[in-house]
Amino acid sequence: MHERAAPLELQLPGLGGIALTAFDTSAAALLTAIKDHGQTSLLAPVGEAMGRVVAERYSDSSSISLLPVPSSRASVRRRGVNLGTMLATRVSRQSGLPVSRGLKLVRDTADQRALGAEQRFANLQGSMSFEPQGEQRLVIIDDVTTTGATILEAFRAVSEAGSTAIGFVTFAHTKKEIQ
Repeated sequence: MHERAAPLELQLPGLGGIALTAFDTSAAALLTAIKDHGQTSLLAPVGEAMGRVVAERYSDSSSISLLPVPSSRASVRRRGVNLGTMLATRVSRQSGLPVSRGLKLVRDTADQRALGAEQRFANLQGSMSFEPQGEQRLVIIDDVTTTGATILEAFRAVSEAGSTAIGFVTFAHTKKEIQ
């Protein structure tokens, strides 16, 4: 069986997190199959692996909820599903933690893949809002971390709503410079 490297510890301003793996050719192929070719069944092993890490890291799971980064309206239309919510649901099944539905996109954003670090932050600035639904502590869930712009926008929205994000977990990290 193929051995995966240890998860990557990541640090963003004010928030620590973990990525299961580097964004290598295998991770890229897996995410492309899920996102661009509709192979959503592949979310099961990704979510299970992320769920194991979440369960280990947040074993004091009292009052912790998973907070999926919302998929854009255009992505949901194109794919027919909200992959962020589907991924968080898989993580929830493995970790036993509930999924929060409070994070919303309040404006459309451009596809991040072709954008540089500064452009990513500008693209996402003010794009999310969070409506607490009784959650006390939140773990942000996303598929890939590149610059940290998406995670930090979710963190900003959660903080402005008076809630607490205690960390984040992503499947892969591109190893580009986190801001």
